[in-house]
Amino acid sequence: MKPMRWLTSIFLSICFAISLAARFFHLLDRPLTQQLLLILVPAIGFGVLIFQVFPFFESHYSKNSYHAILFVQALTNAALFAALSNVPLSIRVADFISAFGLSLVFLVLFISSYKYIAPKKFEFVVSWLIASLPAFFAAGYLSHLYPIWSFSLLTILTQIFFGLGLYFLVCHLADILRTRFLASILSLLTVISAFAFALSIIGLCLHYPNLFDRSVFVPDASLFPLFLFFTVLSPAFLAQTLQTLDQRGWLNRWRTARLYTFLRENFPGILLGLAFFAAYASLSYVFNHPKIDTTENYFAADNFAWMGRLAADNGTTIEMRSVHPFAYFVFRPITWLFSLIFNGDRYAATLLLIPLMGGLCVLLIWLIVKRWTGSRTYASLIATLLGVSTSHLLFGSIVESYIFSAAVLLLFFLLLLDERTSLFTLVAVGALTFGITITNFIQTFIGFVVARFKLKTIFLYGLFASASSITLTVLHAALFPSALLFFDPAGAGVESQYAIPVFGEPAWRLIGRAMLLLRNIFMYSLIAPKPFALTTEVGGRFPRFNFFKLSPGTFDYSGYDTFGKIVLAVWFLLLTAAALAFVWNIIRMRKVDLSLAFPLVLLFNFVLHMGYGSEPFLYAADWTYALILFVAVSLMGFGKQHWFQAALLIFLVLLMVNQWEFMSFILKTISPFFT
Repeated sequence: MKPMRWLTSIFLSICFAISLAARFFHLLDRPLTQQLLLILVPAIGFGVLIFQVFPFFESHYSKNSYHAILFVQALTNAALFAALSNVPLSIRVADFISAFGLSLVFLVLFISSYKYIAPKKFEFVVSWLIASLPAFFAAGYLSHLYPIWSFSLLTILTQIFFGLGLYFLVCHLADILRTRFLASILSLLTVISAFAFALSIIGLCLHYPNLFDRSVFVPDASLFPLFLFFTVLSPAFLAQTLQTLDQRGWLNRWRTARLYTFLRENFPGILLGLAFFAAYASLSYVFNHPKIDTTENYFAADNFAWMGRLAADNGTTIEMRSVHPFAYFVFRPITWLFSLIFNGDRYAATLLLIPLMGGLCVLLIWLIVKRWTGSRTYASLIATLLGVSTSHLLFGSIVESYIFSAAVLLLFFLLLLDERTSLFTLVAVGALTFGITITNFIQTFIGFVVARFKLKTIFLYGLFASASSITLTVLHAALFPSALLFFDPAGAGVESQYAIPVFGEPAWRLIGRAMLLLRNIFMYSLIAPKPFALTTEVGGRFPRFNFFKLSPGTFDYSGYDTFGKIVLAVWFLLLTAAALAFVWNIIRMRKVDLSLAFPLVLLFNFVLHMGYGSEPFLYAADWTYALILFVAVSLMGFGKQHWFQAALLIFLVLLMVNQWEFMSFILKTISPFFT
């Protein structure tokens, strides 16, 4: 076999040398003598090494029952690599042979890992195939933030990360399909519909390349062959990782860990959060442009300034209004920490942090409903309702503070459900709510009073939360002079420009304002109407979107088309049923529970915004969670009924269609203003 060993070594070494010289040393542009040197000298080194390792490869490959699989995998890898190489045909032949040889030698090293994974080869292959898609976009996104030489490592790491997660998920789903398929079918359909909605939103964004730069999420074309090369090899990395984790006992320890238990028990909520994160992330790159000031254009959102506050090097010099008492303490560290994943790029971190908070809201409300009702399917339906709501579609995408407030409020109510939650924990979360937006602290106070109606406990909560918040506010203002104090008349006085006069106003104005608030709270925050797109009317060129238009003597409100009215009618039916059930439960039980907090939160927001904030929808994320939880808890008697779950799923699909049309209108309207 020595002649074959010599011939193989010489042939492969020459191919390696040609392939490398063409890519890195401009082989085709050199004179003939230099070409020979660039090929022959490296070939000698490669040839000696190949000759030495040949016996090892031959013995392992010939005794391996997986040699056919390895051969096909290496052949596929080589074919893809050569086909996508942007080089002349002669070099592609060398690429093909080089990639085939390297792949085959590499894969032989992982024979034991393939044997280990054999009992679950179907789940393994499915997870690898699915993982390749998010790994492609993740590696592509990160490739623009890290040096080009790190792309191979990024590809391997993303493949392993998504591969491991999807392997455990696919194994868990396979177990569900085998043991309790019928019991889980509605929950699975809900998750599938959420992902379908997310894909439709991504497709909508892709339809407007001037708004959504898809190149941000894909690697440079020159890196495609490298990605495919490592993607085809990645099953070996993934199998080796799983085998190593198992052999060292880490898999057993992982399966007994509290985090694993949490993920396994709550995976529908996690999947829903991921689905809406994907939808929000695509919209985030449409609505937020670091170099384009769209302040007040999207329902009065101040996204341009908030991008600066979170991401700019000098962001702390931007004025922080007194209603956000210590927001820099909250947002800047989170953004910095998240930016470490993105090589320190805080703008990239910000544009994905907001959608991540939106996805977290979906998970949190899933946990609340699951704990309250015990039904995973019902929790999935309600979580999808929050995720697809107008307020979360927009403020889970637009850089603002409101999605953070919604997440912390949901966390607070989740903690309130557990009587074992300590006062210290509730004070900490309450203070966090205070620091983000001061008025939302009152919502936590409402929830605390209803859930733990003991005067001493209420007093201690209010005292400690207020004291810690005031202390942090003073420190915040001392460290960041741009931050205004809520108890300083000079700082608090700034808010007067956002006040809405109530006393001494004509009746049409008060009634119109009240009707606008009722529409926002019970209609617009959940089901999107067709918004007004104002330009010259407000002295601007870029469209300003609002759900109302004020003209002398009258309020004009956004309305619905025929399809939207059908969706709205179904929602009003649910809302009416929830109100009746809520009253009946109080009469029947003759006592109240935490569910009373939700209508009180809605009432508080109505009273507050009668006199504050010109565009009420800007604050919709502060009350949408309460509205949805009110309906969910009031109707939880039906929550485990399959007919009701099926009806709710149909309503959600109709709502998704309406919300897609709403986003389509906005993107179509702003598209001509981006070139």
